[in-house]
Amino acid sequence: MDNSSGALSKQAFLEKFLSINTSSKKIKYSLKSNIISCYDYGIITF
Repeated sequence: MDNSSGALSKQAFLEKFLSINTSSKKIKYSLKSNIISCYDYGIITF
């Protein structure tokens, strides 16, 4: 019983994580392109 409920919650977590991950990937991609363009223009200095 515990094992099946754990698997169900894990699957629900995975589905939620995947849906969040796909949306965050788009955000990360746009952020990464913005950071790369800023880096190309020399705005970001380390």
